[in-house]
Amino acid sequence: MGDVTVLFAPPEPGVAIAPQHVAFRVEQVRFDAAVAHLAAAGIPYGDHPTHVGNGRTVDRLGARARVYFFGADGHLFELVALALSP
Repeated sequence: MGDVTVLFAPPEPGVAIAPQHVAFRVEQVRFDAAVAHLAAAGIPYGDHPTHVGNGRTVDRLGARARVYFFGADGHLFELVALALSP
């Protein structure tokens, strides 16, 4: 899996952008690195969008792990570690 670039168009002047939920599915090693970065930077994270800050990465939906955190602009980001193949 290669690097990903996400491009957004700038908003028109005077137009407010509501916070959005953005999710990415990543390999476990990238997931672990991202969680380590969040922890080192003191960015709260959690395993549920209403419990960002509980410091857990448990996934109740079938993947290996899941984490939610807020970006500086108020957007909710979600990382999901790929499930192991059966």
